[in-house]
Amino acid sequence: MSGLSRDQIAAALEKLNERLAAHGERAELFLVGGAVMCLVHEARPSTKDVDAWFRNPAAVRRAAKEVAEELGLPEQWLNDAAKAFVPENAGYETWRALTNLTISTVDARTLLAMKCAAARTEEDSSDIRFLAEVLDLSSSQAVLRVVRDYFPDDRLTVRVRLLLEEMFDDG
Repeated sequence: MSGLSRDQIAAALEKLNERLAAHGERAELFLVGGAVMCLVHEARPSTKDVDAWFRNPAAVRRAAKEVAEELGLPEQWLNDAAKAFVPENAGYETWRALTNLTISTVDARTLLAMKCAAARTEEDSSDIRFLAEVLDLSSSQAVLRVVRDYFPDDRLTVRVRLLLEEMFDDG
């Protein structure tokens, strides 16, 4: 899989902290998605980008653009496109507290719910399996109970339910 490796993401976040410091700014990042799978769970070697939402967005965007130029990363290496999909009751854990940047990550239960609600790719399926194992969930019903803590039933398509049944209940 191509994309940003765990080491590249960690280095870019360190640089982001440095750029924020150079501008006299502080910010908070709340990471979701593949970056959490790479950095926290070490479940895969890379992700296509770093999905997050952030406090002090203007400063983060400016610093992220500088980091992209400095490290030769895609312009949208850090983006907040996924923030619309983060449930209101998402749980977070602090991952790193740097001098000018605090980085939190969505917790495993929330990430599992988000991955199930999206279930777009084979990669999402792998992440769902991994997170279910981390949370000691072994049936589609157990996984759905977690998902329902974050999303109403109307967010879960028939395709998602069938995928979970296939993944956990069909042997």
